[in-house]
Amino acid sequence: MARLAIVGGGVAGLATAFCVRRRIEAGQLPGWAPGDVVVIEAAPRLGGFCVTERADGWLLDWGPNGFLDNEPATLRLVDELGLRASLRRATDAAGDRYLFLRGRLRPIPMRPGAFLRSDLLSLRGKLRLACEPLVPAKRDGADESVASFARRRVGDEFVSTLLDPMISGVYAGDVERLSLQGALPKMEALEREHGGLVRGMLARRRQARREGRAAAGPGGPGGVLHTFTDGIGALTERLARECGAALMTGCRVMAVRPRGAGRWRVEYAADQTAGAGTRDTTPERDARPAATGAVEVDQVVLACPAREAAAALAAWDEALAALLRAVEPAPIAVVSLGYDAAAFDGPRDGFGFLIPRKEGIRTLGVLWTSSFFPFQAPPGKVLLRVMIGGARDPGSAGLTDGEASRRALADVARTMGVRAEPELVRVFRYREGIPQYALGHRRRLLSLAERLVGLPGLHATGNSYRGISVNHCVKDAYETAGRIVAAAGREGVGA
Repeated sequence: MARLAIVGGGVAGLATAFCVRRRIEAGQLPGWAPGDVVVIEAAPRLGGFCVTERADGWLLDWGPNGFLDNEPATLRLVDELGLRASLRRATDAAGDRYLFLRGRLRPIPMRPGAFLRSDLLSLRGKLRLACEPLVPAKRDGADESVASFARRRVGDEFVSTLLDPMISGVYAGDVERLSLQGALPKMEALEREHGGLVRGMLARRRQARREGRAAAGPGGPGGVLHTFTDGIGALTERLARECGAALMTGCRVMAVRPRGAGRWRVEYAADQTAGAGTRDTTPERDARPAATGAVEVDQVVLACPAREAAAALAAWDEALAALLRAVEPAPIAVVSLGYDAAAFDGPRDGFGFLIPRKEGIRTLGVLWTSSFFPFQAPPGKVLLRVMIGGARDPGSAGLTDGEASRRALADVARTMGVRAEPELVRVFRYREGIPQYALGHRRRLLSLAERLVGLPGLHATGNSYRGISVNHCVKDAYETAGRIVAAAGREGVGA
């Protein structure tokens, strides 16, 4: 008899299953066995966005290309999975970032003095930035957009030239719509706790010196990028082998319903063929296939995209579904391009570059993967990853593979001067891509938590809620496992 169903077999769902297995082995879930956990994934394979394709010596990441080593939960998971020996650290080139601005690539200096001497901002823009410590702090606690916050503190030019491409590069998002509290909570905390960004960074630097560690930037803690010898997909592959759960792929969850007596019914349609990120997650029930199977369990973890969770819950709790449906995804296409180094005459030493929207180029940015992870390309080859799409380019969801690759090649030629024919082209498209934390995201999370308190045994995790990175998903998996243990304890008391 299954006790726990996890809906979604990406890094969040698989990590949750593994963390629950460890709790079972530690005796924290009496009467449970690893096989009492079932993971249900709509795609024909596990891993979600966290997949690496191997092709003739190339390692091609479908989504994230690694994780920063600043999250203890992820390093703990790496150790528990026995993957420490296969960790690969990015080269020092990962610290060199560029911006395509006014028709050419320009380095982004990391030190304040060098930045102020650069030509990224006009003199007026630099003076406005230098006035940041004089700007009064906002104290009303109300949410605001990332753009509103930055304009208030550092000015319009900084927003359009630097912050806009940064948000596009991380979230594929719109700075005018993204919530500061949801997307950049640590930046909001600098103003709330210290009165401003400069004051906050100085305080953080003093604290770091006292603790003998390196300080980070205003957006959050620093860290060094890492992946694995076989790419980031090695993490989900090992999780799938070690989680101990029953794994069901090609099974799209149609409905999750309470059954009374503390039980839940999860209904699914088997033999689904849609790939990860391409599933139709609209909430209209009449557009969804009929369920062909079901499992009944004590607890359910919704580790799928929020809108898929909303569609599964809408029939009996529209208010809960509405909270989840508000987390809209942005489409994204990742185009991997492989070249022979001898034919490649463009710059390629560094992490890559971002492109402000005002430059009129559809590409969001380009990663020079073989520069910071040289083992992901064969010797003598160059590997690029081109990002297209985002919240302000919804039409990218309809691009064919051919259209996406032609767009990537044209933009690489324009920005980097690379006109050689690539030896390798791979396109990974996600109609339902990166979750967008719109204004009011923190308030919606609080409302979601309140709703779930009244629904014992129902949990939500994954990148739709508290962070989009691998680190966020892993940290939340450990916390979700703790909530599962607590819920099982309440069930035992009431039995």
